Amino acid sequence: MGVDLTSETLFGALCWALRRLDGAEALDRWLQRCCTQLPELALSSPLPFVDGDLPLHFFPVPLSLLPTSQTVAQVAGNDRQQLIAAIAAAKKISKAAYLSETLLKQAAKGDLTPEALLEQVLREQIVIVSGCLLTVSDVECLPKLKSTKQEQPLWETIDALHTAVDRVAMGAAEGSLFYDTERFFAPKVGLFVLIRCPEDFPLTAVVRLWAHEAFGGNRSVGKGHLVPDNPEPADTWLTQLEAPDGNAVLLLSRCVPREGEFEWQQSFYRLVTRRPKFESAFGQPDRVYKGIFRFVAEGAVLVPTKPQPAYGQLLCIGTQTDYNGIVHSVYHNGIGFPLRYHLGEHFS
Repeated sequence: MGVDLTSETLFGALCWALRRLDGAEALDRWLQRCCTQLPELALSSPLPFVDGDLPLHFFPVPLSLLPTSQTVAQVAGNDRQQLIAAIAAAKKISKAAYLSETLLKQAAKGDLTPEALLEQVLREQIVIVSGCLLTVSDVECLPKLKSTKQEQPLWETIDALHTAVDRVAMGAAEGSLFYDTERFFAPKVGLFVLIRCPEDFPLTAVVRLWAHEAFGGNRSVGKGHLVPDNPEPADTWLTQLEAPDGNAVLLLSRCVPREGEFEWQQSFYRLVTRRPKFESAFGQPDRVYKGIFRFVAEGAVLVPTKPQPAYGQLLCIGTQTDYNGIVHSVYHNGIGFPLRYHLGEHFS
């Protein structure tokens, strides 16, 4: 599958599934319910998990946990060798994309600081596998190679070479080579998604329809096919991970915040620029791209001005005319999925 499967793509797949199931009018009603000050639908980006006797889920590394130069200096002290090791470990941590739910539970409640994280990586109490931060006990949940009993990568990311096809010559088009970045998962490794929705949302029907379709680009050549499980309530599990008295939120999806939603001076975030395409499965639109947008990326730790079940907004970016000459509004998802998080005094 492609590596760029995010909350935006998933929200689009959800909307097209709604249209197929209940028609365009039903979809329009749900879109209007998402355009309110408090959106009624919020999706996380797809996140990895390992399916074992004790399933292990991964979440975006909170940006507030990334070690800084001050963190490295504090951990290393005056020891030159320790300083070199701390710098190398800090670089590895900064490249990690995910951390296990065990570590998230500690971080969300303020028990895991950047200094503690760096120290535990140096002592090998926390290890990094396939860009994921895990405790030593978490490693036992990973799939093993039968012959060597060593941990195998959770996934492999490769650049696959392709070529355009010359329809006249019925062969490869000269000078039309290109690469696609693809990700292949190990056995027992998959993706999970968190969805917040009201009780009248037809989630089970949408998931069943997803089982017959795929996500993202290159679906026509067999990419992005998933086998979804039936949706299960996750309220109790999330409550155990979140900080009940959290003064911040951890974003599990990309987000376009509304004005005044967050205290930016106290927050940790980074921006990503996207150029999303129109859906072409139901007729090629006049334009290929919706435009250029900037989002707050997953892993941001933001201090909200007031607590809400979801943040951000559904962007209405214009209109598009279909093959029947009907004009439709065009939307793009910028609704953020938050997890309550506690920023300790050392961040103030």
